[in-house]
Amino acid sequence: MKKIMNTGLLALAFLVISACTSTPVDKGTDSAVPSGKGIVNINNQELQVLMDKNVTLVDIRRPEEWSLGVIPGSKKVTFFMKDGSINPELIPQLKRVAPTDKPVALICRTGNRTQVGSLMIKTQLGYPTVYNVEKGITHWYSEGRAIAKR
Repeated sequence: MKKIMNTGLLALAFLVISACTSTPVDKGTDSAVPSGKGIVNINNQELQVLMDKNVTLVDIRRPEEWSLGVIPGSKKVTFFMKDGSINPELIPQLKRVAPTDKPVALICRTGNRTQVGSLMIKTQLGYPTVYNVEKGITHWYSEGRAIAKR
């Protein structure tokens, strides 16, 4: 069963990657309100507003990337392994930290993996709203925002 689910997620990831180049994602506003598709690109200021409202932030990078630092309060769940495959424990780990009936925000290094991950969890797991932090944690660092060492 696990193998079938992982194969299905992998197939979806390939479809999502190709769709990301042609499928528009909602652009956030100062209030970060989605316009209907349920996936919203946001900037760091919008992320801070969401975090202040207790929206779960999930850092989808790999453990070796977390050692550089994470945003305080973020949850760490690797989405994609170093070889590009989907983390076989992704679904149970994600559901433990981010209930599927609530909005969730995703961050990675530069925003590329979260584009794919956002569409993946929106379509496969049914999150009502998924916020994609556009420029990732590298931009968070560059703005001098708070970082916690792992």
